[in-house]
Amino acid sequence: MVVLWILIILLCLALCIVYIDFRITASRNYSWIDHQSDHVLKRENKNYTHELNQIMENLFCYPYEEIEIKAKDQIMLHGYLFLSGQSKQTILCFHGYRFNCFKEYAHLAKSLLDQSFNVLLVDMRAHQKSGGRYITFGNKEQDDISCWIEYMADRFPDYQLYLHGTSMGASSVLLCSTHHLPIQVKAAVADCGYSSIWDILTLLHHKIFHFHVPGLLYLSNLCFRIFAHTDLRQLDIASQLKDAKLPVLFIHGSQDRLVPVKMSKMNFQACTSDKQLLIIEGADHGRSFKTNPDLYLHTLLDFIAHHH
Repeated sequence: MVVLWILIILLCLALCIVYIDFRITASRNYSWIDHQSDHVLKRENKNYTHELNQIMENLFCYPYEEIEIKAKDQIMLHGYLFLSGQSKQTILCFHGYRFNCFKEYAHLAKSLLDQSFNVLLVDMRAHQKSGGRYITFGNKEQDDISCWIEYMADRFPDYQLYLHGTSMGASSVLLCSTHHLPIQVKAAVADCGYSSIWDILTLLHHKIFHFHVPGLLYLSNLCFRIFAHTDLRQLDIASQLKDAKLPVLFIHGSQDRLVPVKMSKMNFQACTSDKQLLIIEGADHGRSFKTNPDLYLHTLLDFIAHHH
């Protein structure tokens, strides 16, 4: 009887650990993780806060509006639409895991607006002002992107739309590129996207949470299936890119310490649509534009010019 009680206690303890792991990984309520990106950026640049505030002031000099739409599962999705007033070309931007649209895209958005593009900055589900309890690493996010595309295509039927994603946003954009999309969508850009959700979560356990328990991810996936209605094992981005329907520009930093550069190379090799690969030397995760803005912007603009 004592052995039975010990087994029951150990089982309950294991289930608690698995659920806590799931909540830390997927829930929007663990804001302490969100602060880790700030610490990294501040280590790189001691004037980070002042610089971000300054670029935000310049960004909001452009006309803008806040937009809310409904996702397929009826949660509210939030975004900011900035209009240059000089173009019908619009870039839809989707940020990464535990980031937000301004920390991820303020500098690039300002540069694109200066080049006369319109820019839509989206709060991904379970981030910032968008609804949703759980992050699903591209499973539901790909459908959210489709909803944003439908909204923009209906509202601006004569606009040309381009998708741009970073990290988790990049992988979500790649998954969305396999959908049947309106003809207004011309191309996609995937900056430091991962090739496998399963593989990247394994890396996250090692690099962010600093622990690894054999089989824990399999048990955590049960929580994803129960609470977030997502089976992580079925979401292999590289294997789905055989059905890509958009031209794709893949970008990755050579010194990415979170998502290995080989993942973008795998995605590039698997993609069957028109494609291009840009490796930014010396750039860490999500820092390619900051590391070499001239090369990044020149390559991006040239890619768009060839797909309009």
